[in-house]
Amino acid sequence: MWCSQCQQDVPAVARTSQGPLVCSCCGQIVKLSTLERIVDSGIELESFEAASTTSGLRSSPIDYGAREEARERHRRIGRQLRSPYREVFETGAPATVEGNRRSLLWNSEPIAPPQLRQIAKLSQHEAVTSGSQTSWLLSSLLTLGLLGFAFGVAALVWSACFDLSEVWHWGMTTTIAAEGLLIVGLTWMAIRLWQNSRRLNHELRGVDKQLVEIHEMAGSLSAGQLSASQNYYHHFSQVANPHMLVANLRGQIDQLAERISG
Repeated sequence: MWCSQCQQDVPAVARTSQGPLVCSCCGQIVKLSTLERIVDSGIELESFEAASTTSGLRSSPIDYGAREEARERHRRIGRQLRSPYREVFETGAPATVEGNRRSLLWNSEPIAPPQLRQIAKLSQHEAVTSGSQTSWLLSSLLTLGLLGFAFGVAALVWSACFDLSEVWHWGMTTTIAAEGLLIVGLTWMAIRLWQNSRRLNHELRGVDKQLVEIHEMAGSLSAGQLSASQNYYHHFSQVANPHMLVANLRGQIDQLAERISG
């Protein structure tokens, strides 16, 4: 125990069986320190936490005005996101990239977003229009070449029958020019047929992929509504060949016959 006279930690002894404790070196009475419970002394933690919370709120850099400004900005963003779609359905105005960029940069002017369906329809209409114009031009070129070739051959025959040299020269020139037009037209037609065949093959491959995806989706949806055994046989019927299916069915019939007979 600690002795205040000796200023050191010494063993304490008692003079009598019921006397006070004394220092073994100087003989002075050692005063026992009073032990206090933790709950009876110290700082209350609840009041300390409340004080720290209040001080933290007071010292926060975001005051009431800043919070109101943030709320106003959020409301403005919501209005800007809702108003373009409303204008699209009402006016159907086309969208621009610059307008969308200005709308994202806190512009109060609502700009319509891209209309995918309208763009697809316009592109399809332009493709059909350009294809029809090209078809008309190709048809005109082939028709002109055929008519010129027929006129040149007729002029050559007429000049050969009546021995007209001037008509022969005109007929030969017309025939050669018409043959050139026919060669150009037929080459153009072959190129268009090749391009159309490639486009159709690409579209057919896309349709085939979509059909496969739809088939898989339908299978997954039907599998979710079937039991485990039904799902197994459904998948087995899609994967296995007919001979294996017949063998499986025969085995099931044999097992059923054995159970009935037993």
